[in-house]
Amino acid sequence: LREEEAGILHLLQAKSLFARLRLPEPHYDADGKLLWTPPGDLVLRRVYDDLSRCCAPDVSQHPKREEGFAKLSEAYDTISNKNGRRDTYVAERVAELRRLEQLREQVRREAEEKAAESSAASSPRPSGQDHREPWRYSGGADSPRAQAMARQGSSALARSQALPLKPSSSSSSSSRPALSRLE
Repeated sequence: LREEEAGILHLLQAKSLFARLRLPEPHYDADGKLLWTPPGDLVLRRVYDDLSRCCAPDVSQHPKREEGFAKLSEAYDTISNKNGRRDTYVAERVAELRRLEQLREQVRREAEEKAAESSAASSPRPSGQDHREPWRYSGGADSPRAQAMARQGSSALARSQALPLKPSSSSSSSSRPALSRLE
């Protein structure tokens, strides 16, 4: 009974006729040309016979056997071209698979763009600010730190980039601001 149930559930949940018969989906190349050859009659018959054991109304006792058998018969008749709809179904299925692939690609690109935007937004400095000129984003040119660096020249700027400054605890009466290196 477990094998019957698994086979019927497979038939009821399959998303395409190819999946119902456990056959590979048709696919396309980069130019959109169909790359698919129909399976032979012997292969289709063997697959049909294997699957029909689990859902044939005269063999199975499962409550959904008739629904499963109807889906199996539809898949077999279409893929074997007994009802003349194989080419139409294959073309529709390939078009659907292409649309899904394009949608996946669009979602992937949008996710990449969003990630790039969020990483740019989480940058420590807004764009246009130069990391070599700390006074531009640390209180402006009028801040005590910027004035001290301007008095000391470019060597002070290079040193300030190496180690951050902190207010000195000692009060000195020199002309320089009370700043010392972190140690």
